[in-house]
Amino acid sequence: MSLDWKEQLTIACIVKDAVRAADANGVWQYYLPEVAATEEQVRTAERVVGGVLDGHYRDFLRHANGWKKALQNIDIHGTSELISEEARAHYHGLLDAIEDGVFLDAGVRRVDLNVIAGSRIEGDMFCIVKPPASQAGQVLWIAGTVVDRFPSFAEFFLALVDYNRRELKRLQGKT
Repeated sequence: MSLDWKEQLTIACIVKDAVRAADANGVWQYYLPEVAATEEQVRTAERVVGGVLDGHYRDFLRHANGWKKALQNIDIHGTSELISEEARAHYHGLLDAIEDGVFLDAGVRRVDLNVIAGSRIEGDMFCIVKPPASQAGQVLWIAGTVVDRFPSFAEFFLALVDYNRRELKRLQGKT
């Protein structure tokens, strides 16, 4: 699946703005996506994470270099988070605390995962499976266990937009 990132980011921003407007109690913080990453920033991030980034994620970064609070307290990581020693240590610490059986049940190895989004508050993280693993490109939502799985970064992003639509309905009292 190939996405028109300009179109999808526009849609996502419209949905987030509607959530912001409906959030009368100011429960969540709201940000716009970051300015597109340069090719050099992406290459630097690839060197740090140890391999070429997934194509969909790479395309996203070339249009939006991350997005704070893309969904509630979930940040989609930009290149600065990918190369940050502090961020990497935080999320690798969370990954290391998860029982081996969670990864066995998911059919992935811990070392084959790059954290590409997460919440510093709740501990949720979204990990993309790196090549050459057989499930390369899939995104796993991990919060102590695998909560959900998305076939690609593009599907993960579209799901976040749908989760924001659900939040909008909830805030509007339509659920």
